[in-house]
Amino acid sequence: FPMQQLNHIVDCTNAVIQKERRGTATNARELLSYIGLILTIALIPRAGESAQVYWDKETTNVTVFDACGNFEEKYGMSFSRFREISKSIRLERFTGAAGESPYQQIQSFVDAFNSRMKAVVRPGKYVIVDECMPTWKGMESTYH
Repeated sequence: FPMQQLNHIVDCTNAVIQKERRGTATNARELLSYIGLILTIALIPRAGESAQVYWDKETTNVTVFDACGNFEEKYGMSFSRFREISKSIRLERFTGAAGESPYQQIQSFVDAFNSRMKAVVRPGKYVIVDECMPTWKGMESTYH
């Protein structure tokens, strides 16, 4: 993760939170927690269920990791706050002006990510790319 981008992402996200009046501003620590929750949900999929199930206090079919359910108590973020951040998170300020590329929203993050990868990844004789990822359940309306 390009950590030098973190404060920029916080600033862009807070601009949306303030504009849309979606609650209190976020900070770097909360944003890292949010990213951790996304990764946890991606690693422990609950097929056919909405993201809300991860915050339910009573869960069924708990995985061997015992990480499903009660996320608010375990990770310190309510489901409503998770949704507020999900609706507000931005990697870049996007004005939507005519002629502005839609990729501008992610370009600085992609550039920082690629620079970081060049600095830390030293490929060996074999490089394996794993493209397997469970369906993300954070934005239910996108997939239903």
